[in-house]
Amino acid sequence: MGSLVTFSTPPAYGDALTWTDPNLTSSQSLGIGNSVQSVFPFLLGSNPYTPPSPFSIYKSDWQGNQLQYSTPRTNILLYSQDFTNAVWTIAEVTLATGISAPDGSMNAQTLTDNAVASEHRVYQNIYQPQGVIQVFAKAGTANYIALSSGTTTTYAIFDLANGTIAASVGCTPSITPAGSGWGYLCSINETISTSGYFVINMGTTAANTVPSVGYAGTGSTVTIFGAHAAITPGAYIPTTSSPVTVTDYSYNLLASPLSDVTVTGGVSQDVAQSKMEDKDFRAHSLIFDPKTSNLELRRTPSILKTAQVSATSTTVWTPAAGKKFRLMGFSIVLSADATLATAGKTVLALVDNATAINMAFSFWVPAVALTSVLGTTNPLNFSLPGNGYLSLGANNALNVTLSVALATGKFSINLVGTEE
Repeated sequence: MGSLVTFSTPPAYGDALTWTDPNLTSSQSLGIGNSVQSVFPFLLGSNPYTPPSPFSIYKSDWQGNQLQYSTPRTNILLYSQDFTNAVWTIAEVTLATGISAPDGSMNAQTLTDNAVASEHRVYQNIYQPQGVIQVFAKAGTANYIALSSGTTTTYAIFDLANGTIAASVGCTPSITPAGSGWGYLCSINETISTSGYFVINMGTTAANTVPSVGYAGTGSTVTIFGAHAAITPGAYIPTTSSPVTVTDYSYNLLASPLSDVTVTGGVSQDVAQSKMEDKDFRAHSLIFDPKTSNLELRRTPSILKTAQVSATSTTVWTPAAGKKFRLMGFSIVLSADATLATAGKTVLALVDNATAINMAFSFWVPAVALTSVLGTTNPLNFSLPGNGYLSLGANNALNVTLSVALATGKFSINLVGTEE
């Protein structure tokens, strides 16, 4: 049986999605983001696949190849990319805004040290537990930054010119390219504390960047973007006036969700399961919906409706309470004895409650019945693509309208679909 990954936010256009599990020696493609699609199936080759635990999902975007998490993550900092906001304290630096950022925006900011012999830094008080702090940074005329929680017992010095860690105390630091040649993602993992600070020091040497060590600035610069503080690691989460929590993805096992397989009395669960694990069944259990640009479970028609229509409006399908109708196909037959009061055209249209579905058909009908012709006109048969048409709301009725009512005769209509 197969399984699906649903991203909380549709991956951006061009983002490469991959996965791996303990049974595989190399990563597998999950798909490529298009800024619309959020649901992706696990495939091994061309067949649906259910990975064993623990499996890992990665998204390669402007932040690099980032491990995704199915548990909530929170950036507890406020105004994470606006260091001019009052929640940030600016000490012996000036800020320039509107600078090109690694995500393609103009939201990075440049720090310029002043001539005061002191620490040159920006910082924010944190009143929640944190264990990971990070920021994107790029060298200017100064090449170093330090990240710390406001003490001299936990910090790391980052060399932005060479992409290396110059020094660290009481933490596990890392520095990775930010992508597109824009600087680095600098981060430290530390023992989770209940409160403290998020501090970025800048410096012209590794020695004068150490927290509590000052120097007289000369107008040197570094550029920063995207501050992040959290209990658990993960990709950067932008914030404004409050912390933001995200869950990167959810995982869904296709256990027995399809109408194609029904467990009834006398049919064991093992038999039903074997049907679901059949290769042909699995290979056809997903279908692409062009309306939403998502993959969804393939439906099988399970409801047949029939109706006779001669008036200007006739309800042909009333779903069960709380349900939507899904129209997947229909046929239309006009009886040979059909007439209009005045010969001409009548337009038959399908209507979702009161909203036209944009399926309408024009029929020329005489004023005198064709009594020499037995039976009906040739049937018009329609099978809607994909999973058909799902009504706009629960309890909506499917109606058939005629622009001109028949004087005699009738339209016979057969419809197939589901309710959900």
